[in-house]
Amino acid sequence: MADIRRIRELYELYGTFNRVARELGISHNTVKKYVLRVKSVQDGSASEILAKDRMIIQPPRVLTETVRKKIHSYLESNLGQPRKQRLTAKRIWELLVEESIGYIRRATFGERSSFESFEEATEWLSKRLAEINTKPVYRRISVPVQGLVQERDQMNPLPMLEYENFELKRAAISKY
Repeated sequence: MADIRRIRELYELYGTFNRVARELGISHNTVKKYVLRVKSVQDGSASEILAKDRMIIQPPRVLTETVRKKIHSYLESNLGQPRKQRLTAKRIWELLVEESIGYIRRATFGERSSFESFEEATEWLSKRLAEINTKPVYRRISVPVQGLVQERDQMNPLPMLEYENFELKRAAISKY
């Protein structure tokens, strides 16, 4: 409640959401939300600023403890490097993605790595990926296959136009 009082006081002082947000280091949307809630309580259109039975729903965290430890190990091993040669956040993300691709490679081709034909390898990969995608994933409600089915309705279809990734031009070189 003290934070809401402070937001209200600063809003009365400055008169703008953005100025209060800058002062407190919070989003202007948060300032606006609480200022409008205070006004609605004063007008009598609402009974309370914060509902007593409100539920805070947080999405499941993808950053597990093992991933966090891996990121910290990258950062600690990187401390001795010159500043310009240190790992960036993007490079750490790429390393984490490469590890997950390595997991798929080990899980699919770990027990069998030679095939008679490309078609046989593709069939093997499809079967193994189907098995992997039907297993539950850490802290997720549904398995990946079910999630894809649920999200498929919201996906846009790919364009059916033919796409050319080059342009052919003729050029003449002049000596002058």
